[in-house]
Amino acid sequence: MGQDAEGRVVFVPGTVPGDRVWVRPVKVKRRWARAELLEVLEPSPRRTPSPCEVQGRCGGCPWMLGDAALRTEQRLRIVSDEVAKVMGSEVAQRVPIIDGTPPSTQPAVGYRVRARWAFRRDDAGVTLGYRGERSHRIVPADDCAVVVAELRVLYAEINEALRGWDVGQVEGDVHALAGAGGVAGALIEARDGRSLRVGAARVPVQIAGATLELAPEGFSQANLGVTQVVWRWLRDAVAPFGPGHAVELFAGVGTFTTALLDAAFTVEAYDTHPSRRRWEGATFHRADLLACGVPLPPPERLPAVVLLDPPRSGAGALIDWIVGCGAGAVAYISCDLSTCIRDAQMLLTRGFELQQIVSFDMFPNTSHQEVAVLLRRVEGDAPAA
Repeated sequence: MGQDAEGRVVFVPGTVPGDRVWVRPVKVKRRWARAELLEVLEPSPRRTPSPCEVQGRCGGCPWMLGDAALRTEQRLRIVSDEVAKVMGSEVAQRVPIIDGTPPSTQPAVGYRVRARWAFRRDDAGVTLGYRGERSHRIVPADDCAVVVAELRVLYAEINEALRGWDVGQVEGDVHALAGAGGVAGALIEARDGRSLRVGAARVPVQIAGATLELAPEGFSQANLGVTQVVWRWLRDAVAPFGPGHAVELFAGVGTFTTALLDAAFTVEAYDTHPSRRRWEGATFHRADLLACGVPLPPPERLPAVVLLDPPRSGAGALIDWIVGCGAGAVAYISCDLSTCIRDAQMLLTRGFELQQIVSFDMFPNTSHQEVAVLLRRVEGDAPAA
């Protein structure tokens, strides 16, 4: 990112702060522009060689060219800027942004246990890989450096299965997952939903001592190492508010349910497609939370803690219920920084105060991250029973 002579911000993929480059504008607006990199005239001292042969073509890891410290600085700056924009500069300065995953603790390659590829089979043959940046072009991913070795083996098996899939010309998506002792791939054809499975239908995935049986097309975290770091943060963050009862909203497959249990809470967990797994002390309910705006059926006990891990659209529809339920603390985990900070600000204006903001490098080599916010109800602001 740089500026042109007119003061516009210019976004240039494939560059690192400090590079001197020759570019060609491809889209120009009043305040910003996008340009294509033609040549690096003088590389930044923070530029590093890419460890991946695919990166320059698929566009999936744009930060892979910068050193680890630079990636961390940029990630934390993004959080700080968003907090200042939504909550004000005073809050951004007063509440530290904690780096939950220093670069020395987590690998930046060979970490993804889940991948999504696109495929096409026509008269020209089979193409399998990632969709190119801002295009429908499929970039072969056999040399992708960020997936675990088991997924590279599965990639080759899926490529072969596509050649033998007797359904004519097809295109669609592949959901791939590697677990403890197994791999699973689901090929889903775009036009009529026909599917083909390669490997197991479900595989066991271990998170913080718990084993979850997951299907490749269902949601699960791609970075198990960082997921376990988030799990430990959650357990330790909510422990001072227990023991007691907790309500978990958007619980998914139960990734973080066991963290609440480990912190001595009983749990009522809600999701559109709740976990089929059962743990002592946890009850799972099926509920469309965003449509209802409240957990249904209502929790049997008032919670001491509410945990949220919503989709990218956030949990704005649940704010009224959270404020009214009387919980002393809210832990909010999200892969979408803007909606997380937006919802946290809504809670700040309604009787809560900010305790922690933590950034987790869940998606190394990219600007995307997992963010966690802990809020505590201000004493005396609990709603009347």
